[in-house]
Amino acid sequence: MRLSTFIDEAGHYFDAVHFTDVLHQFPINGMGIYGCYGKIINRYGFCSMNVIQSKKMSIAVDPRN
Repeated sequence: MRLSTFIDEAGHYFDAVHFTDVLHQFPINGMGIYGCYGKIINRYGFCSMNVIQSKKMSIAVDPRN
């Protein structure tokens, strides 16, 4: 299991939980930007996301170089 913490555009924190079966199917390896898809749950006034799928996103090359 892997836990992640994110900050949204408004400055609110939320957690993401990557359960073992999801980690095996959609591993997170190395630094980068990952798209995480899942179900948002609100418990006790705090939102978290149970990740269902994740994938490493491509990064645009800086055209000035």
